[in-house]
Amino acid sequence: MIGVESITQGVGADFLSGLGELDPLYQRRGVYLLREVTPHKVLKQLKVGAQQALLIGKLLRQSRVCPVLPQIFESNSGKPYHWFRGSRYILIEFLEGREADYFNLEDLQAAIQAMKELHCFGKELIAQNPRIWSPIKINLLKTWQRRLAEMETCREIAIRQKTGWSQQYLQLWHHHGTLAHQAIHELLQWRGKEIDTICYHDWAFHNLIIKEAKARLFDFDYMVVDHPVHDKCNLIARYLRLFQWSLDSTLRILWNFDHYYPWSSEELRLLFVMLTFPYDYWILGRQYFIEKQPWSMRYYQEQWMRKIGCFKKKQLVFDLLNKLM
Repeated sequence: MIGVESITQGVGADFLSGLGELDPLYQRRGVYLLREVTPHKVLKQLKVGAQQALLIGKLLRQSRVCPVLPQIFESNSGKPYHWFRGSRYILIEFLEGREADYFNLEDLQAAIQAMKELHCFGKELIAQNPRIWSPIKINLLKTWQRRLAEMETCREIAIRQKTGWSQQYLQLWHHHGTLAHQAIHELLQWRGKEIDTICYHDWAFHNLIIKEAKARLFDFDYMVVDHPVHDKCNLIARYLRLFQWSLDSTLRILWNFDHYYPWSSEELRLLFVMLTFPYDYWILGRQYFIEKQPWSMRYYQEQWMRKIGCFKKKQLVFDLLNKLM
């Protein structure tokens, strides 16, 4: 196995100085291309703890069985991660191709097929030893209850602040608070089949590499164990946001899931419940009021218009899903 130590010794100053010449996108994401080794490899920072890093490694060791996964190169000590510049990194193969573009229907279809392949493999892998994977199993009910509590905290801060942004946030709090309560209630009532699989959980276009109409996955920092509909919901919400939650785009992506990764009737109901929870409203409020991210008001407003300003269109999507169930 090739470790970071041997790579940095072999490449030396040329490797370190070459980082400044990489695409800045890679630097911001803690991803570095090692050009001086053949075949090329990628050093990617892990923003997770040791336990999740070990599980990422356990998954990526199965790349020969599940081709959507990249091959991993472990450290000399046998661990799946390497220490580099004070952080954990994984060393994986360089994936040839381009980043996905969800405006391209073929890329969306490739993403759906990759999801199906990962989920089918993930079910089998977890079934072999469920206990090993339990640390990353998500409890969606508790997660939503915690997020609703944070929304209530944001509301209290907004009331005290009395700024323009706070007033804008408060005007839609009742609508989104009601959606959160509704989603939690519906989840408590749902009696569908419990299914555990590995969910990729972050279907951003730059996390998928497309080659010859097939997708391979790149960043596993957010992977969780959960019902496969949670992953479907993540991709659908991301896709609909691109098209401002239009009914045409809703029907398009539902049809493509029907074709490439079919639904059951109970899964469609669970999708409706998951889409109902106001994730975008919760996260933007949290970033502004609790985390106090140092972003410009222009950026916050752009995020608001892109993710929250279309709340009336979202309601039309919910109405459509209700009719389809």
